[in-house]
Amino acid sequence: PLIASPASRAAARTALPDGPRYVGVAPGSRMPAKNWPIEAYLQAARALLKSGVTPVFFLGPMEAIAEEAILAGASGSRIVRARQGESDGAALDQLAAYASRLEAMLANDNGVGHLMGAAGATVVSLFGPTRPERWAPVAPRNVALWSRDFGGEDRMDAIPVEAVFEAVMAALGGR
Repeated sequence: PLIASPASRAAARTALPDGPRYVGVAPGSRMPAKNWPIEAYLQAARALLKSGVTPVFFLGPMEAIAEEAILAGASGSRIVRARQGESDGAALDQLAAYASRLEAMLANDNGVGHLMGAAGATVVSLFGPTRPERWAPVAPRNVALWSRDFGGEDRMDAIPVEAVFEAVMAALGGR
């Protein structure tokens, strides 16, 4: 497993203090066809908030435009932004530290989901054009939802919000 530095673990503890239950959300990827629609993520985030769980959106430079939608459409969620000018090693160390603060991670087939899984987080992964049996994160527990299982071929929007919410809640030990 990836183990974060003590300084990064302390910073993650400050950003996500004890008390709330946190679920990480990584809505982006380098390939837009692999992204579940942002509105679907917002619906899932609102359902999590109603269930007493705090979504924590991890946004990179390509997802900056989503920040306004998240703030408006899922008030009460937290946002962690990639820091400009930070070395890759420091960014990976910080993400690994956040993994220890999350009860689960919801992600497209993307680097953040893979890293969080490698750092010990349970990952609910969403797949469309890529195959989960080949690309699922290596994680202590990984739940893969594939658009083809919902009749969507490679279309990410075929994955229903309710199925994602149920998978996350099951990963949390909920319903």
